[in-house]
Amino acid sequence: MTNKEDFRKIADDPQFVEGIYNYCDRWCERCRFRLRCANYSISEQQLLQDGPEADADGSFWENVNEMFEVTVDMIREIAEEKGIDLDHVSPETYEEQRRIFDEKSEAYSCTHAASDYIEMVEEWFRSADHLLEGKEDELSMKAEILEFDDSDPSGEADEIDNAIEVIRWYQPQIYVKCMRAVQGLSEPDDNPQEASQYDADGSAKVALIEIDRSIASWGVLYRYFSQTENEIIDILVHLDRLRKNVEMTFPHAREFIRPGFDEEQYQEAV
Repeated sequence: MTNKEDFRKIADDPQFVEGIYNYCDRWCERCRFRLRCANYSISEQQLLQDGPEADADGSFWENVNEMFEVTVDMIREIAEEKGIDLDHVSPETYEEQRRIFDEKSEAYSCTHAASDYIEMVEEWFRSADHLLEGKEDELSMKAEILEFDDSDPSGEADEIDNAIEVIRWYQPQIYVKCMRAVQGLSEPDDNPQEASQYDADGSAKVALIEIDRSIASWGVLYRYFSQTENEIIDILVHLDRLRKNVEMTFPHAREFIRPGFDEEQYQEAV
């Protein structure tokens, strides 16, 4: 189990890029910076300690609870050092503030569009399920017939699988990042505006990257599934409008320098 000292040692280790996990897409398996991410290191350390069967007897969630307690203890210690009163919270004031906060966030059209995109993706995969199965059978058959040796059915299958994996991974993530971005613009008055805008631009940039990659992946499916050409075009148009909407709402998002990912000193170090 990762204890408080281990947690702090990892967080303070200079090999890790400070704050890199704040503006990533949570896809550790495909991230070339994962070995420089404190969050990933803590997760991997826990996995090694617990073993692959750790959740078979419920111990996984016990460890999660323990990690929660360790983290809360650490927060309290830091708050005490900085003179922060963690108990100074009015439930009524907080709930009202949160309600207004959420209403403001949901009012942005980009969050609505990102939410609609989730359902559009679900609808396409529901309607195209038989087409995906048929394509898989077709490519398997091609791979077994020598007369098709001038084609690359295995490569085509991988291209389709990769496109689907990207689309499915970012399907909910785009909404999550858009919501976080607009929340940065709608932060309560007692939050520093500069810090909120910084986080908003960073989250918006991640959303834009996810949208760009999703558009590219739908382009792949468009080439292979002409039967659903109109539906895919609708999705692509929706994503393109969403992209432009985010860019207009956060005009400086593309310029945002994400810790690690966009900093030159880290580009050749991974």
